[in-house]
Amino acid sequence: MANSPRLTESVAVSHVRVWTRIKASNSGSMKYLPVILIEVDGKLKALEPLLRYLNEHSESHTHSWMLKLCEIVGLLIDYIDANKDVHFKPVSLFREFARALYNGTISENNLDPSGLYWIPSRTATVNPKIAMLSNFSQWMVNNGYVSEALNPWVPATTTEQRFKYLAWCKKNDESFLKHLGPSRKASAAVEEARSIKLRRPIVPVVSTPKVFPASFEVALLRQGFVRHGKEDSLDPYEKYDWRGICVAMLLLYGGRRLSEPFHLWIGDVIENPNESDQAYVRIFHPVEGSAPVDRKINGRLLPNRQAYLKAFYPKYPPRNLGVGNYQAGFKSRCLIKNGNYLVGPAKVRKRL
Repeated sequence: MANSPRLTESVAVSHVRVWTRIKASNSGSMKYLPVILIEVDGKLKALEPLLRYLNEHSESHTHSWMLKLCEIVGLLIDYIDANKDVHFKPVSLFREFARALYNGTISENNLDPSGLYWIPSRTATVNPKIAMLSNFSQWMVNNGYVSEALNPWVPATTTEQRFKYLAWCKKNDESFLKHLGPSRKASAAVEEARSIKLRRPIVPVVSTPKVFPASFEVALLRQGFVRHGKEDSLDPYEKYDWRGICVAMLLLYGGRRLSEPFHLWIGDVIENPNESDQAYVRIFHPVEGSAPVDRKINGRLLPNRQAYLKAFYPKYPPRNLGVGNYQAGFKSRCLIKNGNYLVGPAKVRKRL
């Protein structure tokens, strides 16, 4: 039986990722951005092109996207450090780097002279990261940091043009503006392709979505939220974690994402005005959601929740803009216009 990869022999870490505050002007407003620190002449310095790129895209992308970009840039740094004695041209470097991500770096004998010991990764995991790194590399060329992109645009082959045109046709068939035909931008995009091609992902057959088994719902709510050390208590308010139960019910019956209950404020849960035995739960957008109406600044209503937090709780930004364990995602676009909030169709089943 072959030995397992010797992960303890991996290359030394040549960079580190940290969160930092960025001040872009003389105002007091700050941004939290991830940054990669590398060693230059014995000192740790920020990878300035990446920091600038993240700063430019901070309003249009999530922290999750930023962390993924930092991850793939960090992997590229590791790969370059492990192959210092190999003289790659930029395109060749990127091709071999992509191949290492897809196929791993470990030989049939469970050895890896580079010390990386990467195992093969899923195509669905690698493709988005390679695309992100390609865009970042092109941005560095456009802004004068480097002279040659890692994955430049090249004229597409006839086969590539056909596939891209078929993909455009499929997308256009579902558009309300399909009668207008292809735009100049779409036509130009068909004629170009990246030098390094992404591995084509498989298209799985649509299956039944994963759901929590209905037969375990009652057991989950009645047994899964008993407080530690309170198992024998006769007081139900003391015995159970009611906050956890409410969150579980919102996920089970309200169709909410796992991160969305973290954006709830106390006043967001009220009695349903139409059915008194139901709760009416509004999950407001963490930034654009309406602020509580009972608080004003200099007689003016605060425009949104971000402004409310800035005025009364300056140490607590909206959770989707936070970092670390405080951060919680928010992806929904379908919001009630008057207030910018989600409403779940939750109805507690009678048997509970």
